[in-house]
Amino acid sequence: MEELYPGYKEHFRGIRLSSLRFGQIMAEIQDIDRFPDDGHLASYAGQAPVQKQSGDRNMMKNKKKYYNRHLAHVIHLLACSNVQKGAKYHEYYSILKKKFKKPLRALKTIKRKLIRDLYYGLVNYSSNPHQTDTPSNRPYSLTGS
Repeated sequence: MEELYPGYKEHFRGIRLSSLRFGQIMAEIQDIDRFPDDGHLASYAGQAPVQKQSGDRNMMKNKKKYYNRHLAHVIHLLACSNVQKGAKYHEYYSILKKKFKKPLRALKTIKRKLIRDLYYGLVNYSSNPHQTDTPSNRPYSLTGS
């Protein structure tokens, strides 16, 4: 992976991202320029809510009917490895579990944050492979995005 994408690890510092997971993500995404923002990438990965309407009823669904299930699986595995002790999102995950009282809801929030970090890391990498100032390298705050 280092031959195809030299220096990719510097753009995702702090995130536990192995070369295998990075390769799987790149194989599914192919070109990050296809997505105008991180919300479109989240929707492609099945992590964005969808509004359904029938008559006067409005409902929020958890996932789209059609999304990239393989990418969703890779994001799930990546999120699980990043909430373990000592990982970047462990403390934030603990706070979310107490707040929501549901571990899966907390993990879903972590997945969305991971997608945001991946998107901006890939955008910065594709524009300048030698620049290392990405959102995932900046100090992480527990309050905001």
